[in-house]
Amino acid sequence: MAEKTENLLHTIQQNLEAPKNQWNKFGKYSYRKCEDILDAVKPYLKDGATLIISDDIIEKSGQNYVQATATLRDGTNTWQNTAYAREAETLSGMSAGQITGATSSYARKYALNGLFLIDDNKDADSQDNRGEDKTETPKAKSQAKPQTKPKTQGKPKVEAIDNKIAIQRDRIKDLIEINPEYKQEILDRIKELTNGVLFKDLTAVKAKAVADDVTDYMAGEILNGEPF
Repeated sequence: MAEKTENLLHTIQQNLEAPKNQWNKFGKYSYRKCEDILDAVKPYLKDGATLIISDDIIEKSGQNYVQATATLRDGTNTWQNTAYAREAETLSGMSAGQITGATSSYARKYALNGLFLIDDNKDADSQDNRGEDKTETPKAKSQAKPQTKPKTQGKPKVEAIDNKIAIQRDRIKDLIEINPEYKQEILDRIKELTNGVLFKDLTAVKAKAVADDVTDYMAGEILNGEPF
C-alpha cells in the first residue's frame, strides 16, 4: 500500500498542471488560486484517494497565524504538508472575517504548493510589463499641470479639498505602515496612476480613485492576488 501512495504523490508531482488563470491587473502578472489547484488535482483522486485541507489558528509572538495542512490519503498511508500565513491586524477596506478568510486561502494554497511541488513564482514577463509601464510615465508629466489650477478658487474650498486629499493619503500611509514590504510596489503603482503628479496636487476625486485602487490591490497582493 505504501507504494501506491508514493506512486500517487509522485504522479501528481510530475504531471499536475494547474495553470495561472487569474490576472492581477495591478501587478500585471498571472496567478493561481487555491481553487485552481484543487480543480487540477481532482482527476487524480481515484480508488479511494482523498485530499483534505484543514485550518488552525495559532499565536506566535503576539501575532495570529493561520496554519493550513494539506493531507493526501489513500485509505492507509498519509502525506502531509503544512504552511503558515500571518493574519494582518487591520487592512483598509476589509472586515475581520474577510482578512481571516483570505489568509486561510493563502495558507491553503501554499500548503498545496509544497505538497505537490508547485512553483508559484510570478510569471517572468510580469517584470517586463512593469518596466514598460514605467517608461511611459515621463510622457504624461506635462499633461498633469492643469490639475493644480483649482487652488485659485478661494481658501475655504481649497482647504476642504486639501482635507479630502489628506484623508486618502492617510489611507495609503496606513497600508504601507501595516505592510512595509510592499512600500515600493505601492509607490510605483501610485506613480503610474498619477502620471508622476504629486499626490497633494491631485483633485479630491482622483486622490480617492488612487487610494481605492491601491486598497483593492493590497487586498489581493498581500494574499497573493486572490480577489474577494
